[in-house]
Amino acid sequence: MLWKSGNIELRIWPLDHCPPHVTAICRADAWTARFAFSMVTDDVSLWDVKPLRNAPTLTVLNRLAKQIYRNRLTCRPRAAATRHEEGGAVTCRQCGSGHCRQGQQDLRR
Repeated sequence: MLWKSGNIELRIWPLDHCPPHVTAICRADAWTARFAFSMVTDDVSLWDVKPLRNAPTLTVLNRLAKQIYRNRLTCRPRAAATRHEEGGAVTCRQCGSGHCRQGQQDLRR
């Protein structure tokens, strides 16, 4: 777990897929939200919320997005650790390339 925000856990799962993202889990209200973030720019965006019928308010989602933005320097190495090293490049487990399909951002060092 990266951190908690009230009863919401924020995580980057081991062996996760592209694009790099943080998953917010609220077990009490039975929803999850994924926030994609860039490995090279300061972009953070809401990817999805499931199930939509249990979706939190925009205020909650915006608060989480701001927390991820403030903690992006912590999130990046955790996301990179979910991918394996191959020939000095961070390689996407999903597509097998050194590029993230989200905006084709280069993940090479």
